[in-house]
Order: sequence, then structure tokens, then C-alpha cells
Amino acid sequence: MSMPRPRLNRAFTALATLGILVATLHTSGGTRLPRGWTLALASGDEALAEVLQNLILFIPFGAALALGGMRRHRVILAGAALSITIEFLQQWIPDRDPSLGDIVNNTISTALGGALVWTAHRWLWPPWRRAAWLSFGTAVMASTAWLATGWLLRPTVPPSPYTDRWTPGVRQWATYQGRVISATLGPLPLRQGPIADGPALLATGAPLRVVVQAGPSPVANRPAPFVMIDDARGRNVVTLGAASADVFVVYHTRAAALTLERPDLRFRGVLAGVAPGDTFTVSTARFQGLGYTVGNGWQLIYFPARFPPWALGLVDALWIAGGLFGVGLWGRRHLATAAALVLAAGTLALGPAFVELRPTSLGDWSGAGAGYMLGWVVALAGARNHELSLQGTAKP
Repeated sequence: MSMPRPRLNRAFTALATLGILVATLHTSGGTRLPRGWTLALASGDEALAEVLQNLILFIPFGAALALGGMRRHRVILAGAALSITIEFLQQWIPDRDPSLGDIVNNTISTALGGALVWTAHRWLWPPWRRAAWLSFGTAVMASTAWLATGWLLRPTVPPSPYTDRWTPGVRQWATYQGRVISATLGPLPLRQGPIADGPALLATGAPLRVVVQAGPSPVANRPAPFVMIDDARGRNVVTLGAASADVFVVYHTRAAALTLERPDLRFRGVLAGVAPGDTFTVSTARFQGLGYTVGNGWQLIYFPARFPPWALGLVDALWIAGGLFGVGLWGRRHLATAAALVLAAGTLALGPAFVELRPTSLGDWSGAGAGYMLGWVVALAGARNHELSLQGTAKP
């Protein structure tokens, strides 16, 4: 595989490093954590999501170093050195906890990025028949991820005694400055204490209904709960609250049980006309039918609550595009590629109904088409370059 020009490679390395520094050397805005190193490889309510974030974060850095011709052991050592430096600096950043697990994951991530370059001759331009089956394998993996999104984001009901809290102060969210007047779970009034038959009520779809006297609107990137229902182990089962003019709800899901992220559901702009002191009523029943889409799968790894709707929609489309890029890159006039296209299109069209997701949006369909076309263009350009290279070597 030919190396890019030095200036381009240096720019790639600089951008990869800058992205890592921006992602890691800032406070997340929560309360200050106790100083000291975490020795566990993974911990917390979002442990698996954080592991996946770290594994992904350093891949461009490792790829950039490998493209620059750096030897394999030096690429890995560079990733470890950068990670150790970041974790050392995080000791003085509020709400960041330096971790041995992050160093291990980041070093592995750097090695993975390098491996993509070192093995590119095997997978980037494979033989014709193998390429066709790679396109089908890509479609299988993409379809599995899209359907798994619905399965993972389905609400679950932990079998445990429940309690409710009103306008609580919790680390990852702001405290709502208004007042909860009353709250009910189905027919049962809530009293900021134990909830009789809470699991049974939630299992039958009983809505959480809250009457609120409005306070100042919380900022969009610091959602504020009206009411939280927790189980006896302190796990949040359902939260209903506000973020700017939006109302949001978060359920305990299968993803939460696996320590993945918990993206919220939002009803955009519902509080736009509400002024401080006004009284309004919200209910989780209003969110029935909103749901998630196949494009929301990336939010199980990283959910940026501060992103505006257009930015979330753009990343959703890019997520779908990534699933079709390999189909376009390795697609050939072969039955396996035809099956790949049928499988991907069928999953996007029919799959959501089987896993309780919303129908695939126009933006996600556009992402699918763009991803396939981009893969096809890259394959075409690569084939052309390969042909020119062969012509050059054939000259006396």
C-alpha cells in the first residue's frame, strides 16, 4: 500500500491527536470526583460504553502513525505514552478520573489502528470472489447492529421495590428549579417514598404523570429531572424531566443492564410557551410511538445530550452510511453482493417493526445510499490506481 505525502500524513496525525485531546482534557460538568487512580479495567454504570469509546478513540491515531511509516512497536509505545500523559493530566480536571483501564484500552486501540494499515493489502482490495462475500458479511453485521438497537433499547422492569424522588440532585443531571405539585404512576399517587406494586405497574405500561410548577428552563446539555423512580439497588428505572424547552424520558433498558449508554427520548419544544410559575402536566404516555430508530445505535456507545437535533440526525445518517460503505467497497456482480443489498434494504424497511423501532427516516435512507455510493467510488478509484500501477510496472 503506497504511503500518502508527508504533509498530508502529518496533518492526519495532528488531527487525530487534537481529537483525542479535545475528547479527554475537559470537564464533563458534573460534580468533582475523588482524586486518585482507578485500577479497574472497567467500572461504573456505563463501563462497557466507556471501554468501547476508548477502543475507538485512538484508532485514527494509530492508523496515522502507521501510514507515516513508523515501526509497529513504536506505534504501540506512542499510543501508550499519549494515553499515560492524558491520564496523568486528568488528575487536575474536575469530574475526570485517571484510569489504568483507559491506558490499556487506548494502547489496544492504537494497535488496532496500526493493524488496519499493516493488513490493508489483505482486506482493502481483495480478490474478486472474496470481495463479493465480504460485501455480504458487511451487510450481515450492519443488519445485526440495526436490529440489536431495538432489542437493546427496549425498556425492562427490574423486579425490586421502587422509590420515587422529586427534583433530585444527581451527578449527571442538573437540579430542576421548579416544583413538582403531584405525581402518579398509573392510578397510584406517588409520595416521594416506597412505591407499592411499582414493577407490576410499569410492566403493564402504566404512565408516569407529573404536574409541575415551572421554574427557569434548564440548559439543553444539563437535563433536569422532575421525577426519578429507582429500585432498591439504586438503579434508575424511569426518569421524566426537562432540557431547555424539551421534555425527556429515560427508561432502564437491556442496554443499561449491559452498562451501555442510555440515550433519552425527547419531545422537542413542548415547553416552549411555558413561563416560570406556570403549571403544566407531562406524562410518559405522550412518548408512546416516538421511540428510537435504527440510526440511534451509535448512541449506545456515546450519547451527547448537548447535541442539537440536526447534529444527532447527521450522526445517525453517518452510522447507517458506515454499514453500507463496505457493501459498496467490496460489491461485485455476484449473487453474494445482490443478497447483501437485499438484506440491508430489507432490514431498513421491515426490521424496525419487528424490534419496536420507528420506521427508518428519510435521513437514514439517505445515509445508506451515500455510504454505498462512497464505497463504490473508493473501490472504483482504487481499481483505477491499481491498473495504472500495473501499467507502470509493465513498461521496460
